[in-house]
Amino acid sequence: MSRLMAATIAAILIISSLLSAAAVDWIEVRSPVVNPQNGTPVYWGSQQLWGTEEPQSKFTGFYYDIDDDLGTESITLNINEVGVLDGSSEPKGIIYKTEAQDKAFKFQRWGNYRCIGFLGENYLAGYSSSEAADSYPYLYKKSTDANILDREKLLKVLIDDDEESIAASGNKIPLKAGYEIEIKGVDINGNTVYLQLLKNGQIVGESTITPSDDIQNIKDSTYCFTKDVVDVKGIVLIAVHFKNSFLSEDREVATIDGIFQISEVPVDVASNTEYGKMTVSNVGSDSIVLENKDNSITLASDIDKEIMSGLFIKTADQVATVEDPIRFYIYKNITEPGTYEVRGVTKEAVSGADISWDATNFPGFYYDLNNNLGGESLQLSLSADPTEDNSEPAEAVYRTAAEECEFDLEEWQKYYAIGFLGEKCFAGYVENSADPQDNSKLYSESSDTNLMDDEILAQVLIDDDEEHQPLGVGSVIPLKEGYELHIISIDTNGNKVVVRLSKDGQDVEPESTGSERRVRLPLQEISGKQRGDCNHSCAFPQCLFQQ
Repeated sequence: MSRLMAATIAAILIISSLLSAAAVDWIEVRSPVVNPQNGTPVYWGSQQLWGTEEPQSKFTGFYYDIDDDLGTESITLNINEVGVLDGSSEPKGIIYKTEAQDKAFKFQRWGNYRCIGFLGENYLAGYSSSEAADSYPYLYKKSTDANILDREKLLKVLIDDDEESIAASGNKIPLKAGYEIEIKGVDINGNTVYLQLLKNGQIVGESTITPSDDIQNIKDSTYCFTKDVVDVKGIVLIAVHFKNSFLSEDREVATIDGIFQISEVPVDVASNTEYGKMTVSNVGSDSIVLENKDNSITLASDIDKEIMSGLFIKTADQVATVEDPIRFYIYKNITEPGTYEVRGVTKEAVSGADISWDATNFPGFYYDLNNNLGGESLQLSLSADPTEDNSEPAEAVYRTAAEECEFDLEEWQKYYAIGFLGEKCFAGYVENSADPQDNSKLYSESSDTNLMDDEILAQVLIDDDEEHQPLGVGSVIPLKEGYELHIISIDTNGNKVVVRLSKDGQDVEPESTGSERRVRLPLQEISGKQRGDCNHSCAFPQCLFQQ
């Protein structure tokens, strides 16, 4: 197959995908793939450098703020001569580091807070005391313990927003973790707002606020809810800024232009706290270091192990050699329902530059670690000066190519797999050119073996060779898209099975043999793998394994 699937888009794109964890059960955000020789350290970092080290690869599962270029998480793997991440050596086999940085609130008149990436999420390490002409560190002033990391704790940032919104009396403004703000009234002059804070329907705070757009009145125009969180005393959990208020004919209205909220459930980062195979080895007022103390990991073939909470390491199912060391990557596993941005490595828009992403540095593209397959790429050709408003737009070219891929069930030989918009698709069956008489049954029974000749693709839904428990008469094997394979009967000699395929409860009619198909199986292999092979077929009876 020589045809290349390609498309040209006349626009500048941000290389990211929006995926829903609720729709796919889990999302794997992987790092670039590496296969270093034993004895070679591997370093992954966020976009920001850690100290003076230059990251060999940038891991998009770490926290990164593209607007302010913030993010300091990094992980170093020190692989010894026998391929082990030794937890008893010095330096340790796995070292994770992160450091706090000043980050401006979205509502900039509050100044800055100390943000710190931890396990890929944005946390509050403390409120910053830094002052500027156009801001006032009111949340720092209102907090008794402004530096949470001094207490060896972190609190997750839930909301940081400066979008203007209208709050009317009788309506509640939803926050996170069950909190809501309700406007109870505005005085007759429209200068004062009376509000209540509720959690799970219960009043937990109330205040009178004087809305203002003037930095001089930031104290009076900001509502703060403070609370003790374990050892952290009087920390501001919720801050809301009111810009103005007024009376209409039938209701009282206020305008909100700043909200900041942090979790009241602390994350413990005290020394010797364990996160999976990692232990906090050092914590300061601005940094955290974890190491795999006494927990070693051998980089053998086909492993998938958790390093620390939600962060895993995966190796290829391959026979490693000196010339071709074991391939592996780290990845962040997301299972909590929600919509997530899977981003590529950040690039700088330099005049006239050609910028590209592929499956090695954009986890939104399809990649097969075991077979080292992944042909998707996106290239941007920037204009002479991309910062000029009247500059020509960039040319964006997306390309993908089909590659030979072995079925998990080796007897079926190979097919052409192709990544398309991040999904693994089927492009056709591979012909055995060396011996056409030895083509797989899937190839031989297909009238059209190359879908790309017809300019179409089909998503690969199942490719599996896992053995299943013996199946009896009446068993139903669930497939995808509503298909099911039914075991109708097994003859008394145990060498024939009658199966029926259905879709959405209705029988699927094969071209000539009715809705049932006989599958011959050797007597001694009637249970286990051979019978389970029916589960690995595609959705058409022609593809059932037949001995």
